[in-house]
Amino acid sequence: MVWLDSTLPVGRTLSTKLLVAVLATACTTTHGDAGDVTEGSGEGDGDSSGAGLPDLGDDDGDGPEPGASWEVLDSGVDVDLDAVWAADERVLVAGVGGAILESIDAGRTWEALASGTTADIHGVWVTGTHIYAVGDAGTIVHSDDDGETFVTELSNTELDLYCVWASDPSNVFVSGESGFTRRSTDLGLSWDSVSGPALGDVVGLWGVDASHVFAASQTGVLFSSDAGDSWDLRVIGNSHNDLWSGDGDHLVVVNDAGRVTTYSIADDVATKHVPTAAHPLRAVWGRDLATIVAVGEGGTIFVPSDGEGGDWVTQTSPVSADFRDVFGTTQRIYAVGEGGTMIVRSDAP
Repeated sequence: MVWLDSTLPVGRTLSTKLLVAVLATACTTTHGDAGDVTEGSGEGDGDSSGAGLPDLGDDDGDGPEPGASWEVLDSGVDVDLDAVWAADERVLVAGVGGAILESIDAGRTWEALASGTTADIHGVWVTGTHIYAVGDAGTIVHSDDDGETFVTELSNTELDLYCVWASDPSNVFVSGESGFTRRSTDLGLSWDSVSGPALGDVVGLWGVDASHVFAASQTGVLFSSDAGDSWDLRVIGNSHNDLWSGDGDHLVVVNDAGRVTTYSIADDVATKHVPTAAHPLRAVWGRDLATIVAVGEGGTIFVPSDGEGGDWVTQTSPVSADFRDVFGTTQRIYAVGEGGTMIVRSDAP
């Protein structure tokens, strides 16, 4: 493991040349114990299938409710699903072969949308009536009519794109292989190059607004406060896979070692939570710090049990397939993965 906290202070903007140098060094490390460090920080120690689920919370609503259970949904497909997005009872999932499926009844029934591509899709985001999906070989497909029709946007790259995030239809970020990052401010008509985070493949994006955006890469977590024109290194470590922030201050990151790290931007403190999950964690989403779900390989579902995001435990999963993504609404949380796997947890009273 290469420890970089003594030479790369948090909050200092990294030049492209320095980022490339860090990448060249970090790529020689193994992914065995994927730790996270940060300059000046203290590290802490770190409805059909719900049988046997543990009591995972308090009755006061601060954490997951006792007996919270997951139900298997029938996606109607057997291709790997890499991405999910949801709002109210509308859910979109996307995956291999250009598949995009939509449900308007909380996942009970599904309709295939004509994405216009056969490329594997790794990320999907909906804002207003606009749907953006990204995938292999620079694929960006965009619908401005709620999925009735899609067009392929010109990304000017053959690099694979892994993630997309938008604050609104006119502020959309896409990222992927080798730190490739583009931003559109004109409803997807053009994609401008930004000073992309160059710490390897960018596999996760999350933002607070159009200016404040986080990026998770294989070797670090970066933050931009100027719409991607510059990036500050916030958390250093191996094999980050996804990240989520509810308030723009607390950032939750998951990695290949099955570790969850919570980072406080205001205090410049990163805390590793233990125990770690038994399998690599691939995705994370939350409503707040008390209601977060991380998912990963082998059907892993990892949640905080103390109502504050401190102690984490494994929830019983109704499936053993690898999960690829997780997303939720005020009442439900969805996880998707290999072979068309799809599950939902209802948190409605």
